[in-house]
Amino acid sequence: MVYRFGEFELDSSAFELRRRGEAVPVQPQVFAVLEHLVRNANRLVSRDELLEAVWGDSFVSEATLSSRIMAARKALGDTGRGQQWIRTVHGRGVRFVGRVEATEEETAQSWTLDRLLEEARGALGRADTSRAEEWLVRAEAALQANEEADAMRAEWHSLRAQWLILRRGWGCEEAREHYEEAIRIAEGVAAVDQFRSARYHLATMHELRADFSRSETLMRAAVAQDLEGRDAESRELLACSLFHQGRFDEAAEQARRGAETCGDMGSNRLSAYYGEDPQVSCNYWLALALWISGDEDEAARHESRALRLSEQPGRIFCLAHSRQQSAMLAQLRRDFRLCEHWASATVAIGERQGLAYREAAGRILLGWARAMLGEATEFVEPMADSLGRLSSACAEMEAPYFGSLLAEVEMKAGRASDAAKRLRGALESSAVSRGYFFHAEMLRLLALADFEATRAKEVAARLLGEAKAVAERQGARAFATRIAETLTSILPG
Repeated sequence: MVYRFGEFELDSSAFELRRRGEAVPVQPQVFAVLEHLVRNANRLVSRDELLEAVWGDSFVSEATLSSRIMAARKALGDTGRGQQWIRTVHGRGVRFVGRVEATEEETAQSWTLDRLLEEARGALGRADTSRAEEWLVRAEAALQANEEADAMRAEWHSLRAQWLILRRGWGCEEAREHYEEAIRIAEGVAAVDQFRSARYHLATMHELRADFSRSETLMRAAVAQDLEGRDAESRELLACSLFHQGRFDEAAEQARRGAETCGDMGSNRLSAYYGEDPQVSCNYWLALALWISGDEDEAARHESRALRLSEQPGRIFCLAHSRQQSAMLAQLRRDFRLCEHWASATVAIGERQGLAYREAAGRILLGWARAMLGEATEFVEPMADSLGRLSSACAEMEAPYFGSLLAEVEMKAGRASDAAKRLRGALESSAVSRGYFFHAEMLRLLALADFEATRAKEVAARLLGEAKAVAERQGARAFATRIAETLTSILPG
């Protein structure tokens, strides 16, 4: 559909805004906001409706929505004061004003099934769930008329799962069922690309839900079938799973092999859907695993390489993820200023691009860094709010870690009992996997919180003994050193 108003054309199929025939650059979410307003020209659209239409159930701040509306005005040469095209009705919403002519450039019936799926894929890549739903509905109808298109049917199930995740979060069971159906269909007709894609995305879903063993099983099968040694994406996701289970040597090995086999980002179609680059991620898993294992110099080298690689044009999600990972590395080192720097960058990118998970994770890391540098009390509630946002998206992979950071801030704010309770909850939730990368540190922090609340040295000593055993089993030398220092401070001599 092409919408014409004034000297502008908004082409929803080409995802393009044109002024006098010349393309006007707009970011995906800005285009989605503008398209929804234009499609509903001269009707008052509430802010809640805009949030639902563009972002679905994902958490997005009011500031993010306001910035997208402002950017849409700017693309039209409009101003907040003039409001020639997009008019604000205070307290109620916004309205696109002016005459709009809509023309269907091509009938949907004339489109091939392959093109319908391609359009759905493109809309999902832009997080445009409204447009993606239209293409998926049309593709489903086309599939009903073509019972032999099994490979495309498998792809439809994968795309439907991705749509559900964008709308409802990673905890959506219906999305998991669609991925499993895609795998079943693709395996039955030997549709290799569709099978590999569905398996990768299902493993990603398990990983983010902290079901590390299932993710590991799927990716080990993928690596075993990679006879040519080119599947960097599966090795990266396997490294991620192993790292979060506290298996640092294994994680480093898979990450190193993944980094060695990475090509350009265009050759990594699966992770590219999420805006990721496996070479960047592999270097980060290497940096994290090596630092915890005690190799600080090599860890710093891989972090520098990952940061450099992440700064390629068009890698916004990758850029946000890399800043979060560097903030996490700084947190593990307890370098408060550096953590503050990278966490601030994560929040800025997440807020600007509408990346709710990255923004919330960045705010937790930022709150921790600033609390460690000064007064802690003011950061407890904002950090708890951000932690709640992560949980609402069912992205539980790093929830025990972030909960532990909040507990340390609670401890510094004089709420040792609350901190101990939160740490016990974090330990319990992380126990569903065979191990957890922050397990030793959580036990160390619990020893400190419990000692501060009760002054019971024997309990603290027992907890620190457990922490030491975990660190030794995982080969976490950096954590073992810190545990020994804590033991000396509580039980001098």
